[in-house]
Amino acid sequence: MPEAAHGSRFVRAGLLTVVATGATLVLNLATGILIARVLGRDGRGALTAALAAPPIIAWLFEMGCGAAATYH
Repeated sequence: MPEAAHGSRFVRAGLLTVVATGATLVLNLATGILIARVLGRDGRGALTAALAAPPIIAWLFEMGCGAAATYH
């Protein structure tokens, strides 16, 4: 009987993960649509540029990190 309880907890945890992931995706979709409607065409481009800049800048700075760490 303890094995059945363990399996039940595993299934419950799996279902909770699926539900939480689904809720996150639905919320992300809703906020994306809301932002697109509120900002309009020009605002979306500015938002995209503002959101894309930090990862691109970080990627550029990371290019030499491996060589620098190996050197030192």
